[in-house]
Amino acid sequence: EMAERAGGAPVIVKDPRAGVLMPLWLPAAEGLLHPVLVIRDPIEIAGSLERRDGTPRPRRLAGWELHMTGVLSALRGRQVTIAHYWDVVSDPGRAAELVADASRVLALSRQSHVNPARAGEVIDARLWRQRFTETDRAHFLTGFQQALWTYLADLPAGTDRVTVPDQLLRASQMAAEAVASETRRIRAGEDLAWLRD
Repeated sequence: EMAERAGGAPVIVKDPRAGVLMPLWLPAAEGLLHPVLVIRDPIEIAGSLERRDGTPRPRRLAGWELHMTGVLSALRGRQVTIAHYWDVVSDPGRAAELVADASRVLALSRQSHVNPARAGEVIDARLWRQRFTETDRAHFLTGFQQALWTYLADLPAGTDRVTVPDQLLRASQMAAEAVASETRRIRAGEDLAWLRD
């Protein structure tokens, strides 16, 4: 239905939950949507979310681990456009290059609706507020998270088939337990919200 309503123009779906719902999205979107995986430093993600809602950084990193292993499992062997957040934000020209690269996989009728040069015009480098160093990563990431991050950071930007080592496709039990614990904490807070009102 989205494709019909777009009238031949490309459709873009940007939703953080898309990663979790990838097993549902991919079969339904086959031939209609092309995956673009934006790689961002997990410490930056955790820092942003910690600032926003107060969730402790280790639990946010556990969520990142669970999310990324799920996304990589779903995308393994598929053609994907890789975009590194730091490249795109620091150089709007890279955004234009990546949009041009991704649009090449679209049907010709949809490609004519894409103007890659416009991609760079909407990038605002001031939005990159969280920045961390290798020392920060060594301090906060588990061994598995560091291996996962190294793999992701080393992926070449552009469109190609994603091959993922088997050992990076299964999140640790510790991450799963941390996310389950945080989910219970949030739900308990929601259940008690009426007492505070």
